[in-house]
Amino acid sequence: MKFSGAILCDAATVREGLLHILGGGLNVLDRRAFPAPLGAELALLARLERSSTGELIDTESSIRVLISKAEGNKERVAEVRADFKVENDPGSFGAVAPLVFPISDVAIPEPGQYQLEVLTGDAREVLYFTARHLPEEPAL
Repeated sequence: MKFSGAILCDAATVREGLLHILGGGLNVLDRRAFPAPLGAELALLARLERSSTGELIDTESSIRVLISKAEGNKERVAEVRADFKVENDPGSFGAVAPLVFPISDVAIPEPGQYQLEVLTGDAREVLYFTARHLPEEPAL
């Protein structure tokens, strides 16, 4: 299995084999206080290949998402894992499996640069984002 795409977004859903993304391409997260929830989801397109007999390969797999600081000691902030299964469709040459990883509740400990690694088998995708501290809004 390989990844055709990975994107950090405000929200994503899967319906009838389609991946619907809202607010995709997040790379800066502004928060008023830390620790703060990530407040984003991970949308993935996993590409599965067929064997010489026509069967899909890697229809059942686990995906791990590792969030770490991207600077200094690269301390791991969170690890999330999910299992998935794709049904074999003999009518298609390959298969693209749209997946949504709900990581919005993962806590980001402090402002800074972070990396998000998506791993399964020998496939790896890396996304980067910055968490910034916003000052409190003045009271009216």
